[in-house]
Amino acid sequence: MARQLADGGAERIVTAPGALPFGEAVKRAAAAMPALASQQAGGSASGTADDAAVGSSVPAAVDTAVDAAPAVQEWLWLLTEDSAPEPDALERILETVQRAPSVVLAGPKLVDWDRPERIIELGQSLTTRGDRWLLRRQELDQQQYDHLQDVLGVGPVGLLVRRDIWERLNGFDPALPVFDDGLDLSVRARLAGYRVVVAPASRIRFARSGVAGPRIDRSRAVMRTAHRQGRTAHLHRRIAYAPAFFAFFMWLGLPLVAVARVLWALIREQPGQMLGEFAAALRVFFTPGSIVSSRRRIAAADTAGWSAVRPLRVDPKTVRTTRMIDREALLAAQGRQTRELHFVSTGGLATLVAAIVVAVALTWWAIPRTGLSGGALAPLSPSASCGGTLTQSGVPADPFAWVLALLGTLTFWNPSHAVVLLLIVAIPLATLGGWIWGAQLTESKAGRALIGLGWALSPVLLGSLGAGRLPTVILAVVLPWLLLAASRCRESWSWAGSASLLAAVALACAPVLIPAAAVVFVVGLVSSLRGITRVLTTAIAPLALFAPKLVALIGGRALDLVIDPGLTPVFRPGTVWHSMLGFPEFGLAGWAPILDAIGLGDAPATLLVGVLLLPIVLLAALGLFTGRVFVTVTSALIGGLGLLTALASAQLRLVGEGPEAVAVWTGSGLSSTGSAC
Repeated sequence: MARQLADGGAERIVTAPGALPFGEAVKRAAAAMPALASQQAGGSASGTADDAAVGSSVPAAVDTAVDAAPAVQEWLWLLTEDSAPEPDALERILETVQRAPSVVLAGPKLVDWDRPERIIELGQSLTTRGDRWLLRRQELDQQQYDHLQDVLGVGPVGLLVRRDIWERLNGFDPALPVFDDGLDLSVRARLAGYRVVVAPASRIRFARSGVAGPRIDRSRAVMRTAHRQGRTAHLHRRIAYAPAFFAFFMWLGLPLVAVARVLWALIREQPGQMLGEFAAALRVFFTPGSIVSSRRRIAAADTAGWSAVRPLRVDPKTVRTTRMIDREALLAAQGRQTRELHFVSTGGLATLVAAIVVAVALTWWAIPRTGLSGGALAPLSPSASCGGTLTQSGVPADPFAWVLALLGTLTFWNPSHAVVLLLIVAIPLATLGGWIWGAQLTESKAGRALIGLGWALSPVLLGSLGAGRLPTVILAVVLPWLLLAASRCRESWSWAGSASLLAAVALACAPVLIPAAAVVFVVGLVSSLRGITRVLTTAIAPLALFAPKLVALIGGRALDLVIDPGLTPVFRPGTVWHSMLGFPEFGLAGWAPILDAIGLGDAPATLLVGVLLLPIVLLAALGLFTGRVFVTVTSALIGGLGLLTALASAQLRLVGEGPEAVAVWTGSGLSSTGSAC
């Protein structure tokens, strides 16, 4: 590289014994270049540092510094071996900085090396949360941004910086060797009262091979490295930019941030980022000296205050809009389209309000209560919110105990109050889930409303509310969301992670559904090879939750795995016709008070309720022709398996209440049937 530069006419070449970060290379090159203040205007010099940077100093006699700068201005132009300026790039960027004496940094329009018609970057900024934000990236260059100038920051590649300002600000922060070096320098220049602009007419092709900034390609290892480097820079900047009081506690909490981010990566089914999240947080935590040094750099430059930076941040609305456009572009590239729910205009809000009215009418008496008992319901232990009920006498924890622990944590001061609140909001939550799932089956406003309300007012849910069957209530709330996530788990890791967690909760509430879930899982695997890895990961959370119980059952009764969790009150399972109409047992279940209130208590209520539910069944059948094929076939499969599970449950008597054997609760199977329909 040095020989090539010498052959190209470079007057001064600076080399280093090994690879250096881009900022350090530029610093060495700038230090080796003689000052040009005494030279004749029009002279030039250049330098390089071990294949990393070329500093070019050119006069700008018409530009006068803000603080009594010399008549001849020296500018450093930072280039890398993976960047190629167009012939007039330097001329165009010089024209931009010569127009205003307050401009001390300018950045070019970076375009793709192989596709120069596509913009990679035209300036940088910060979101209100402190995230780095690339402006005008991944767009076709149609000169639509050639009128832009002021920005919060620019990147290091192609950066034109006034030499006296470079020295005053002490160059790039060595704590930011890969990400955010140019952005941080720009922020400090803004704090010092200077302007930072972009020169859209100055175009530079950029290959992004990692000489300056991160290396970008499709390799997973490279992407994981870039993620770790980006998170390290982000955490460092957040603490360096924060007020001193908050900065200390932000630094002190980094180990907790590391654990939380690792768990978040696990929830999102992004295991490749877990190690990077942990390493980034700990690296910043164990280098407090770098944070102190960065804060001193900022304090030394800060004369204008952060009010000079705040107006140039990207507003949240722009961030949301841009990310939405990016998601839509990704879907379009994959040949998929987003489906708009139009929650308000298609009756979703009205349906939810109606459900809230029904819930208040049926559960008003429970609103002032902080604890309930009776039927299958018992108060939670005060230790439920911290896991105190998870093991007992050396017996492996019942998976449902983890669900109770999570629920009790919502009102940790009184875990039983969370149960009361859940019973009150169960009908609206079930309605919302049913409506959104119904939107996958039909475009009809009435159809969505009927599915939502029909699911929330099903005999299974109303009967479980009346009898205090907490596992079934939770199951009824979770199932529509589980179906939605399961139907989309092939699309993204986020959907797969959501499906895995929701499946763990659902199976903990209704272990009898494990065989049906296994069948659906196998069908999902063999139905298509696209996204099969994501489908496989949906089994992670349920397996982890049931692992202790499965190990304990080795050599024992395998059917004990499907025993209902919690209290198991005696009930009389309904006939096949009862099950087909949605009733888990003889009687009117939760419909009795409703029918009595409207004067139909003496009618053949079971048949009447079945007739009322008929439109929902018809709409579900209509979904076979109007909805997405995968969604509707999945619904039919789950509905059939749920009915078979309910019929089989009525024949299983694994526990006893005194001298009487108690069947496995048939409502669990009917819940899956109702949600699928």
